[in-house]
Amino acid sequence: VAFASGIGMFGTTSRFYEKTIDFKFSNLQAMRNDLVARAKELGLIDGMKIAFDFHFKEFYGKHSQQKGIGKGPDKSGNLVPGFRPHIAWDVATNAIISIAYYQGAIRSSTIIRQFCEQNVFPIFDPKAIQEIFMDSEYTKEGDYMYFKESIGKNGDLYVCLKQNKQIKKLISPLLENNYQWSDHGESDEVNSIDTYLPHTQLPIKIVVLRDKEKKDDVRCFGTTNMTISDTDLLQKYRCRWTVENGIKDLTQSYYLDETYGQDPEKVEFDYYCIMVARLAFEYFLKEMGEKFQRKPDGSRYTLN
Repeated sequence: VAFASGIGMFGTTSRFYEKTIDFKFSNLQAMRNDLVARAKELGLIDGMKIAFDFHFKEFYGKHSQQKGIGKGPDKSGNLVPGFRPHIAWDVATNAIISIAYYQGAIRSSTIIRQFCEQNVFPIFDPKAIQEIFMDSEYTKEGDYMYFKESIGKNGDLYVCLKQNKQIKKLISPLLENNYQWSDHGESDEVNSIDTYLPHTQLPIKIVVLRDKEKKDDVRCFGTTNMTISDTDLLQKYRCRWTVENGIKDLTQSYYLDETYGQDPEKVEFDYYCIMVARLAFEYFLKEMGEKFQRKPDGSRYTLN
């Protein structure tokens, strides 16, 4: 990973890094899919429960506009040039499925289908996927329909819903009614409504979690699983933290944020090497046995 990102000895750029200019996006796409297929064969990933997320890495080089880097939001919310890799994570095995380069201006609602069709569906049958987890950045109603009706008819979506005008209108009957709210912990209460998304008429269950005292402190979660209970949905959605923790591990153990590449294809090659390293580590743990996989408190060992 260090050589791939450009770190050489004595402050120089590694020769390995210089040679990676020969790899184009089409080569890296084939290499990445071959790696994912191999990981599936080895039982490191099964692709039945998948979480999606973006990561943002600020670009510190020059001439970002000419290089097509694009701008995205940093941690403070400012728009700055950067890379915005999209990541698919296996919730069941806690292993990376794929990571692909996108420039900073790309948004999830415009890229999720392309990402899946290039990096996920060639290896995993979409009709076999059981659960898909997405956060509030994925707000496009057509994408929900795409996953549930067009591609993965047998699975269900679990999403955190951004409170745009559409969602606020759908949940307004709940917020106007102070009855039938159930306690959820000491400070929160929960209620739900079965409804349809207005444009696609996709059936969706929306669970609203709000503060008992501050009634306007509201969070919304949605699912296409219409039979799940409110509490079970909130518990189920916590599985999405697997990808959040996975990105944290990639940052701490595999230097995801230490990408020195100035060229998008070199950055993509760096991401490929991170995938190789992370999956190799998972394979070592699997071969060495259970006692090497988990700490006494039950948490998993990481390379870090």
